[in-house]
Amino acid sequence: MATPETAAATRIRSGVYQFLISEADGETATEISLTGCPPVGRIVRVKAVKTAGTAASLDPIIGVDTNPSGRGVVWENRTANTTIDEQPTDGAAYSSQDGILYWRSVWASDVDNDADIEILITSGL
Repeated sequence: MATPETAAATRIRSGVYQFLISEADGETATEISLTGCPPVGRIVRVKAVKTAGTAASLDPIIGVDTNPSGRGVVWENRTANTTIDEQPTDGAAYSSQDGILYWRSVWASDVDNDADIEILITSGL
């Protein structure tokens, strides 16, 4: 099973959106478009757990631009590991006119890496 190119948000209650993603055969540059995000919001929790593969760790990043870098970065993991569970203080605020954010697991080595990912977003600032 290949990693999806896009993942759609599920509204789990008023103003709260969830992404559940199963990344398979992830590589260092694998990117997933997170669609259905509120145009203005906050990333309040990011969980990612390596489930298989040869990479020693993942070091994820989320941005408003494809291949997030510089000003396009909304949230960036602090320390590479096999299990990530981050809750940014006050959430990581973003604005996205098209309602799309971009996820990269940023694996420590190429190919064959799997992870279960959960992202929670709230709408508004």
